[in-house]
Amino acid sequence: MEKGFTLIELMLVITLISIFSVFSIAGIQHLMKARGYDNMLATLENTLATAAGNSRSTGFTTLACPSDDLASCVNRADWSAGWITYNDKNQNHNLDDGEPVIGAHDAIDEDIKIQLNAAGNGAKVIFYPTGRLWPNGNFSVCSQKLDRSHTITLAMTGRIRVTEDEVVDCD
Repeated sequence: MEKGFTLIELMLVITLISIFSVFSIAGIQHLMKARGYDNMLATLENTLATAAGNSRSTGFTTLACPSDDLASCVNRADWSAGWITYNDKNQNHNLDDGEPVIGAHDAIDEDIKIQLNAAGNGAKVIFYPTGRLWPNGNFSVCSQKLDRSHTITLAMTGRIRVTEDEVVDCD
């Protein structure tokens, strides 16, 4: 009697390995997307905290705003494409020549939606050297595919707080 595997046994093993590989890859992709979401949330929170600290330490008003090209601000509440921070040396709340960008962050995943919800100025967050910020409001950070949503609350006193939402609504 010969020792070895039959063709059917070999094909069955290869099929099982293929099936397990597909499920493993899907799980790894989900974990990578979840890590990207966590990174984006932490990056936005760190940007806001750093801008507040920068304003207090330099004595300049520091602004954070949405950006498409990581070099200029756009006037919209959607921050999903990325954002920048800069010191507003002349206090006009615009990025002018001589006011270098001190922080720039690009979008990680097109599924992650970031929306600033604030009255009045719906696009920029302004940090003053006194520790205060403007406007009162919050960021909604959401991923429909991951079924995750967080709120970053901004208080005029300068407090920044992150909470996880129970209901996921990215619209």
